[in-house]
Amino acid sequence: MRSTPLLPASRPALRLPLRLAAIVSGAALIIAGVILSQSGSTNSLGWGAPTRDADSAADAVAQMLGGMMRPTESCLDSLQKHYPNAMSGKAMAKGVFDTFKKWGFSKKGSLLGVSTCPDEINRLMDKLEHNYGDAFPLSGLAGVPFTGLTGFKAFTHHVPDNGCIVIFFAPHVGISSSGVMGKMRRPGMKDDSGACGSLLAALAAVKHRKENGIERRVVTKNDDDYQQMEVEKIIETNYHKIANSAEPLVAALEVLYEEIKNRVLRMIPASCDRPIALVGGIQVNTDRYDHPSGNDFFVPKDVLLKKKGENNFENQMEPFKQAASWAAYTGLCYM
Repeated sequence: MRSTPLLPASRPALRLPLRLAAIVSGAALIIAGVILSQSGSTNSLGWGAPTRDADSAADAVAQMLGGMMRPTESCLDSLQKHYPNAMSGKAMAKGVFDTFKKWGFSKKGSLLGVSTCPDEINRLMDKLEHNYGDAFPLSGLAGVPFTGLTGFKAFTHHVPDNGCIVIFFAPHVGISSSGVMGKMRRPGMKDDSGACGSLLAALAAVKHRKENGIERRVVTKNDDDYQQMEVEKIIETNYHKIANSAEPLVAALEVLYEEIKNRVLRMIPASCDRPIALVGGIQVNTDRYDHPSGNDFFVPKDVLLKKKGENNFENQMEPFKQAASWAAYTGLCYM
């Protein structure tokens, strides 16, 4: 647990009840994790994506702790269908922290870089910022790292002395309460809206051009929409994979993810000798309703480590899965 006092030493009378409250809350979260595990709440990999069988118990605990509304059955069914290995955002953040801490990745000694779509609903980085501090944005529309080599160079110049680099990259997709992929309900809106809007627009534009024999738009140096045109280029280049898929949006997300990953890897120069942790996957946004960060999920695809002075990345998926599973089981996602 954290050693930082909850209140300054000048107010010792208030510290004990707050510590007790923290202990009670922690115990309740552990109980919730046990209840959920016994109710079949973990998915096939045991990573803590909730299922409808555990909704009642989880909602009761969430209400006791001032929690949020859980996703609907239709939303969870769609999540399990398309991404059976999805995990909660909190389990992801704890899994990342526990996986890399033994290699010297700490809050004071690391800098977090994020390559995600600027859509305000993408808040998984908040959970990572809890462990690593404020993030340096590396991306633009759809999560593509448009800051490029210059942006990465600026990013590395902000890393603490003898510090480490953590990069989180992930395109995103919404799943509505009715289970529709690519849709979600934002706060203050009575109707669902698209997510990722940039990706959906690119898919629609490319499909229209293909069906009508229209040539691709060409990016010019004075174009005010070059980021979206680049997203369209990514989709059009790989459109044969997408169009022939039974799930075009899911296929497009895979294409986009691989492009983002490759660009992130290309940004890292061979001369960068700092320890680097790369965490890549897909963010799944669910309806907001009563909570700004919702019940968002993470679909892990790559968890990689480059040690100081080495040139190659090592796969850390197995230790990450173990750490995330334990966090999901116990509910101890922030330590």
